[in-house]
Amino acid sequence: MKRVIAMLMACIFAASVCTVAFADEKWEGKSEQSMEKKHQEKLDKMTKDLNLTVEQKDKISALMKDKSDKMMAEKKKMMDAEKIIMDDYNMKLKEVLTPEQVTKHDKMMEEHKAKMEKMREKKKEKMMKKGTKEEPAAPAATK
Repeated sequence: MKRVIAMLMACIFAASVCTVAFADEKWEGKSEQSMEKKHQEKLDKMTKDLNLTVEQKDKISALMKDKSDKMMAEKKKMMDAEKIIMDDYNMKLKEVLTPEQVTKHDKMMEEHKAKMEKMREKKKEKMMKKGTKEEPAAPAATK
């Protein structure tokens, strides 16, 4: 029974570590260019819908950048804190497990990471296909 509980905890831990690792990669993967593009699209829509002046548009653009920078910094802090917690947990877990269990646990973690990566790639491909379907409908000037 203790082994079952230990294995269950190891699986939960593995999922948590992968979540933190992939979340970190996800946020680091966001390019400045894509963020700027989203801000520009939102700003263009606001300009059109609210009939913004050039001065308002400039101020709102600065506000958007400031908000984005602050949010990304907070997300990074949170992910760093989660990584510290997970590293501590992993170190303590390895103290409890036998060397054979640690090896098996590490193998399970690698398999889980590979599975998650494969799922992420499929999702990315699906998003790319969805994006290419919508792209021809967009005006040529926005490309």
